[in-house]
Amino acid sequence: MPHSPSARTPLWRHIAQTLANDIVSVLYPIGSHLPTEMELMAQYDVSRHTVREALDELVTLGLIVRKPRQGTRVVSTGHETTWELKDNPFFLPNQARRLIEISRHICDESISKQTGFAVRTPLLTLAYVTLETDDTLISFTQSWIRDTARDIVPVLTQNTDLSVIELLERHADIRCSRIEQTFHIVLANSTVVQHLNISVATPIMLSCETFYDRRSIPLVVAHRFFNPQANNIKMTYAQQRAN
Repeated sequence: MPHSPSARTPLWRHIAQTLANDIVSVLYPIGSHLPTEMELMAQYDVSRHTVREALDELVTLGLIVRKPRQGTRVVSTGHETTWELKDNPFFLPNQARRLIEISRHICDESISKQTGFAVRTPLLTLAYVTLETDDTLISFTQSWIRDTARDIVPVLTQNTDLSVIELLERHADIRCSRIEQTFHIVLANSTVVQHLNISVATPIMLSCETFYDRRSIPLVVAHRFFNPQANNIKMTYAQQRAN
């Protein structure tokens, strides 16, 4: 049956969502096999490339595995395990976020080396400080966000506890499939000094996070500089399992 997705949703994603719904509703139970690529091509009247994009999305979601000559097997209904990033470097519950700057520009060689974005990638830059309820400065964050065709500036500047990634997934039709985080001890530069009210060359902790899409291309890169005078720095990653 020909497929007619909405204009806002890529064809492969619409097919992936349909198949995911079929898996969640146990039309395809765990251990069963999805139709072959040829059968899906005929069912949705699409190319092999589109079908493979959709199936790759289900692999990223952990719903299926694909093996040569063994077909595509369902291994999860999506209910078993979910991951939640708490106290993330974008929006923290019970902590105020004071926006300093948001701007739009094109990635140059300097930013490319700093973030991993390809040169000439359209970017949004976001800078803000995070404060405790008593106005104690906790951190200063610089983030680079891969720009989309949609106007997401109002979304990113709204007062919300949702992370940037969650906002982008809801409003820009993207999905984060992998997060990398590293910690470094660095000396505060003039920009950090200005926003954290500390002395130049003060040793501080820097958290670098990169959020990737399923093609391992950066979606968001955030550099968070922690105020050494703050006493309650906490980063928590929690695995949640359905009962």
